[in-house]
Amino acid sequence: MSTSDKPSYNFRMADWQDFTKNLEIRLTDLACARPLYTKDEIFDAAHTLKEVLQDTIRTRIKLQKPLPDKKRWWTGELEDAKRQKNRLGSMHHKLRTFDQHPYKKRWWTGELEDAKRQKNRLGSMHHKLRTFDQHPCHQQFKEAKSAFAKLVIETKRKHWNDWLSEASTKDLWTANKYLRNPTGDGGQPRIPTLEATDPYTDEKVEIATNEEKACMFATTFFPRKPEHS
Repeated sequence: MSTSDKPSYNFRMADWQDFTKNLEIRLTDLACARPLYTKDEIFDAAHTLKEVLQDTIRTRIKLQKPLPDKKRWWTGELEDAKRQKNRLGSMHHKLRTFDQHPYKKRWWTGELEDAKRQKNRLGSMHHKLRTFDQHPCHQQFKEAKSAFAKLVIETKRKHWNDWLSEASTKDLWTANKYLRNPTGDGGQPRIPTLEATDPYTDEKVEIATNEEKACMFATTFFPRKPEHS
């Protein structure tokens, strides 16, 4: 076994308050402090102190076996902060329907919550019965998923309109910022509406659907082979 594979004490994740308290108790059990006059007395005292420290380390510090991908910079303070974040994240999810909760999705409604539960219930059934193609739950799940997505959009739109109707001067500036910098999915670029000239009437026509855009690109980038080459 190489040196790097041997278990070592995980001092970074140690509870130093517990370690110090335990060490103090062990030190009080030693003989009372007294002057050391000889070389042997100094060596004996140092040896005793070393044994107390090592025994405290063995009993209060956990061993760890280093992993190849271990974050060696991780500390107990980071671990506590992570637990706190996860605890608040769980609370944030559980209390998302409470109006006064600071983490609430303010557009979320009881109707949305019911629709989500229905969708999840049918989704679970859809997954369990995925080998039964003719079971009605598959179609019901698709309809519930579509209805839930539509309800989310409608609820957000209603919340936005209600917020605008009651917006203060400061809120109007915020709304203007939202409108000037709309959010979107940069990973899914959208081709805007195109304009083309009708070869028969020479009129400008708009091409809005994906099928029409695809046909236009195919015709433009891959023209037909000339009849006489």
